[in-house]
Amino acid sequence: MAIVRKLTKRERLIAFATCLMLLGALAYVHAIEPAALRWFEARHRAQQAVDDLAKLHDLAARRSQIEQEYEELEGAVTVGRSAEQLRVELLREAEQIARECGLDVNSVKPAAMRKEGLFERHSVQLNARCEGHELVKCLLEMQRPEHLLNVELMSVVVGRTRPPLTLTLSISKLTRTEAY
Repeated sequence: MAIVRKLTKRERLIAFATCLMLLGALAYVHAIEPAALRWFEARHRAQQAVDDLAKLHDLAARRSQIEQEYEELEGAVTVGRSAEQLRVELLREAEQIARECGLDVNSVKPAAMRKEGLFERHSVQLNARCEGHELVKCLLEMQRPEHLLNVELMSVVVGRTRPPLTLTLSISKLTRTEAY
């Protein structure tokens, strides 16, 4: 107390202002800033929850459309017990589509298989002769949702014979091996 009385009025004012600023800084660091950060975090989580709810509401509104698309694309990925079974299934599917579309199939041979994430992409090579409209019909049929065959490479040779087109198609499909 004796020290405070010896200070001049100006020095006491400076000391009082310094104490106020120190108390304000301590209050900011230990109370105001943490409370503001918690409030901003709560506001961010609430906004994120509102966005997620809007997305879920949109999905719920489109449920029947999503179910229909899922049913259409269910055949897009072939599931089998072994790689050999999947390869045979792809050979059979590619040949069947080609024959149904009017292609004169010369040969269907298995090609390389490669990994794509959790799936495998099996490939076959199809050699056939056909007319132009039959080729277009075959390509369209391969893109139908129940097949979704990917034509990776297509070689077409036009000749004077009947049918005029000789083609080689490299066809692939996503597959997944599951243990039953």
